[in-house]
Parts: sequence; structure tokens; C-alpha cells
Amino acid sequence: MAGIDVGDKLTITFDGERWSAFKDGVLIGRLNWAADALEVPSWVDGKPLAIRDGVLEVQRVFVSSDRKVVNLGGIARGT
Repeated sequence: MAGIDVGDKLTITFDGERWSAFKDGVLIGRLNWAADALEVPSWVDGKPLAIRDGVLEVQRVFVSSDRKVVNLGGIARGT
């Protein structure tokens, strides 16, 4: 997940099993949600996560001690 910055808008897609994140059309990784994200109402809109395809606006980037992006967080919205 190199080259990811706060403020980036990543394209997300759902293939029936898992979500993928893309930047400029290039797959950068797979997305995982918290275990209850599909059931608990979101603080953003009060609805459980029902996104199949959409955009993830990056708000946090987590890096390892050797400065590699290892995780990220943000707000996902469906399209």
C-alpha cells in the first residue's frame, strides 16, 4: 500500500466475497471491516455498512517502523 496519503479517495469494489481498494486503477489491497460493521448502524448515516462499490476517503494511514503503509482508515461511501 505504498503511496497512500490522507485525503486520497480510493475506489472500492465488492466481488461477492471481499472488498478491494484501488488507486488510479491499480489494486493496492484488500479491505477488512470491523466484525460488527455489517450489522451496527454507522455513525456517518445511521445505517449498517451496505456498500458494494464506492469510494474510501482516507483519514488515517498507519506505517511500520520501516515506513511502509500497513493499514489505513477512513470513511467509505457507496456510489
